[in-house]
Amino acid sequence: MERPPIEPIRTSQELSFLNDQQLDNLQEATLRVLETTGVQFPSQKALAIFAGHGAEVDDDSQIVKIPRELVFKAMSTIPRYFTLGARDPESEIARNCRHCLKNSRKVYLSLPMMAVVTM
Repeated sequence: MERPPIEPIRTSQELSFLNDQQLDNLQEATLRVLETTGVQFPSQKALAIFAGHGAEVDDDSQIVKIPRELVFKAMSTIPRYFTLGARDPESEIARNCRHCLKNSRKVYLSLPMMAVVTM
């Protein structure tokens, strides 16, 4: 049985849960946690990659403290186009990151371990 291709739902409606000030506060709090508290990465490979990019890495605790400049640099490398993979390659969806951008300072991603990142 042939099935139609999967297409993203397009709508002219916009749904916002947070206003601009709340997004700014969330961004600042997130960056502060990444810089001062850090994140534990129980992977020697991940620790080496972060260290190679200038993050502060504590090998004993496996805590990585990531400076905000590094976060912004990494976010600037997000590809404009990407594919949402599926078990069945015929169900994969190619996306243009233009649809991910609300404006020039906010990027919304849906990745494992990362729900929303604002710039």
